[in-house]
Amino acid sequence: DTGVINPPIAIDKASGHNTRIMPNPTSGKVTVSSDNQLRKIELMGNDGKQLASFNANGNTMTIDLSNYSSGTYFLCITTTEGLFIRRLVKK
Repeated sequence: DTGVINPPIAIDKASGHNTRIMPNPTSGKVTVSSDNQLRKIELMGNDGKQLASFNANGNTMTIDLSNYSSGTYFLCITTTEGLFIRRLVKK
């Protein structure tokens, strides 16, 4: 028998992992911080399309969303502990 093993994807808080996006909702810049080292942050539209990708190195990163329209977005945050998805509202 062969099978496919997919790594778990955490949405919101999982296994004590703590990733924060502040402020949320935002009108411009947001700061992403994590207890674990950030590797990459991807900004996704409500339709699932990738709008931007940022390489990260450290526990915090600030992203400027001033040029994006108001609405709901998702941040796919890759850390040393895995991939976490957070909802973000742009005013």
